[in-house]
Amino acid sequence: MPKRAKVPRKVLSVPKTKVCTKCGKRKKLEEYHALRRGKYGKATWCKACDALKGRRYRAANPEKVRLAQARCRAAKPAYYRELTRRWQARNADRVRAVRRRWHARCMQDPERRRRERARMEEYRQTHKHLPEFKAVQRRGSAKYYAANKEKAAAASAAWAARNREWRNVQQQLRRIGGF
Repeated sequence: MPKRAKVPRKVLSVPKTKVCTKCGKRKKLEEYHALRRGKYGKATWCKACDALKGRRYRAANPEKVRLAQARCRAAKPAYYRELTRRWQARNADRVRAVRRRWHARCMQDPERRRRERARMEEYRQTHKHLPEFKAVQRRGSAKYYAANKEKAAAASAAWAARNREWRNVQQQLRRIGGF
């Protein structure tokens, strides 16, 4: 069977603009999302119209959106924890201001203060195994001890006096290499 002759493909010239099928305006190709199957490799709606569609959907279906976000966060907790940590690092001033306002409101209401303390204790109990939580605890402790050396020394001495027997056992274990 003879080989077919190669016929050069017809190359389409790609225009610089395209008309959005939603708003009807002619816009540059950069103003459209990439879509491989679309004409010129671009979507039919411009980014602005697509964003408006998303905002309307989220406004009309807040419960669906909330559940979808919760599923994503549950599926990738480490990713979202890191994302939050980065955002907070970039926006430290905003985070500090929000925390101050919240703390001021919370401390005025005794019932809310009690609920918040219970919530924080529950959080500590469920997150104490995480290495980043332990690191935060150590940093917080170091800051406290640096700021309150005398008070910390007195508390340490009082604890040692109350727990002398336990302390002696721990020291003996260290000496024989069992701890």
